[in-house]
Amino acid sequence: MPRFDRHGVSFDAPDGWLDMCLVRVEKPKPPESPEACVFSLSNEPLRPGETLRARIQKKLISVKDLPKFRYVDTQDAVLGGKPAIVMRFTWESSTTRVLQRVIGVEITKASGTRSAVIVNLTSSEKDDDAHQRAFDEMLASFRFASNGA
Repeated sequence: MPRFDRHGVSFDAPDGWLDMCLVRVEKPKPPESPEACVFSLSNEPLRPGETLRARIQKKLISVKDLPKFRYVDTQDAVLGGKPAIVMRFTWESSTTRVLQRVIGVEITKASGTRSAVIVNLTSSEKDDDAHQRAFDEMLASFRFASNGA
């Protein structure tokens, strides 16, 4: 079993399980704000022949049953100098309307394995303008290793 050790917490995972987590950061919530502003980043292996666009479509299918889900759009973009796909949608949490952006970038590691780096940006729709600058700064700072590692 592989041993995972992150930020002072460690555990054994079954053989063959994949480490897909990279990072999640969250802006502290003021007492009057019921919703968090969240930036999360994961690494998801792509199956042979699977495209990044197909993976983003799977994300859309997986969230379409959220309460009062509304698809906004999907656009091509660039993240860290690499082609990216950005999907936006809204949904209703128990306390507010949420705007969520899912950004995908395909990377190929030196070993030849392909994966999708998935960025999730989540904030309340009414507070999104206030969070957009922080999101933009984080996205502008993205860099990928030349071998995708």
